[in-house]
Amino acid sequence: MNRVVLAFALLAAAPVRAGEPPSIVPPPPPAQTPPVPMPAPPRNTSRIVPLAESIPDWQARWELARALSYLQRFDESLAEYRKVLAVRPTDNLIRQDFGQVLLWFGRSDDAYAELSKIPAAELSPAASLALGDALVARRAYPEAEAIFRRELERAGGDQLTRLKLAELLSWSKRYDESLQLYRAILTALPEDVQVRRRYALVLLWAGRPQESAEEMRRTLTE
Repeated sequence: MNRVVLAFALLAAAPVRAGEPPSIVPPPPPAQTPPVPMPAPPRNTSRIVPLAESIPDWQARWELARALSYLQRFDESLAEYRKVLAVRPTDNLIRQDFGQVLLWFGRSDDAYAELSKIPAAELSPAASLALGDALVARRAYPEAEAIFRRELERAGGDQLTRLKLAELLSWSKRYDESLQLYRAILTALPEDVQVRRRYALVLLWAGRPQESAEEMRRTLTE
């Protein structure tokens, strides 16, 4: 028995040569105990944390009203605008959108009622022109002219504003002023057939039939 123990001791103490496996294979490491899983954090059921910045209900309804107006679903759009204005009655940005949609829907008197509540300095260019159009529909030409001139001064290269003013002046029989504006538009947009036809009509109203015929002929194909 002592000899066996001695033999094992000698084998264990014997040097291991390079490239040779050890004489006694060490026992395998003990199996690792699986880690105890961390408990999941308690779920907060009282509210859901949003992934993005929150959008308030009034703004969501405003965007819905806008989208419906672009789809020309005007009744639905106007109904949503009224709901928004019920909770934000002093928000002039919403009110001017509402006024423009009223105008698109052909309700110029209602559009005027809404847009005229807003100080001129707070009106966007589009809303300001909409107010001018509402005034034209009411035949309030001097007030509309003042708006169109103000907007033309603010955005000198805007041909649509120039056209609105040219039309208004022709309806007021101020033909020379109107024709001057039409010529300015056609200098910038010589290929615009519809503007040239309106220009020809004003020439006719101004008692210049020869020029009117020449301009109208230019808009027709042979």
